[in-house]
Amino acid sequence: MRLLDERCLGGPTYGVLQMQDYLLDEGYQVNHKRVRKLLRLMCLQAIYPKKNLIRLG
Repeated sequence: MRLLDERCLGGPTYGVLQMQDYLLDEGYQVNHKRVRKLLRLMCLQAIYPKKNLIRLG
């Protein structure tokens, strides 16, 4: 959980699948379901671009 927290504070743009890839590179064998569960437990969310409502007109 410490690695997830450090990674989210450094750049909160990683979603579940990118976070899983990061943990696999670090040597942890994790499933995407486990990563999703841990991120929800820690109340962390990825930051995604929002819709540009002005241009939709």
